[in-house]
Amino acid sequence: MDNRRSKINRSALEVEVILGNHAAEFDLVGADLLRLDPGQPGARVLCTTGTLWLTQQGDLNDHLLKAGQSFVLDQPGTVLAQGLPSGKALISLPYKEKR
Repeated sequence: MDNRRSKINRSALEVEVILGNHAAEFDLVGADLLRLDPGQPGARVLCTTGTLWLTQQGDLNDHLLKAGQSFVLDQPGTVLAQGLPSGKALISLPYKEKR
C-alpha cells in the first residue's frame, strides 16, 4: 500500500485563474490535502459532498464541514482542507468590484 500523501497546492491567485475569478471545486479523497497559500479573507469554502476538515493559520479551532455547510475565511494565511474520508470543496473568492 502506498502511504504517500497527495497534495493539491493552490494559491488564492491560482484559484482565481481556474474559473475566471469566481470559484473552483476540488475533489478530496483519502489523503488528498488542499493547501491554499495564502488564503484570502472573505473567501468561502463550501462542502458540496461528504465531510471536510478545515484549518486556517492563526485560528486555534479546526472546522468540520458536512455537505451544504460553509466557512468564510476571516484572516490571511495558509488554509488546509482534507476529506474525511472524502469530500468536495467549492472555493469561491469574494467579489471584487472592477474599477
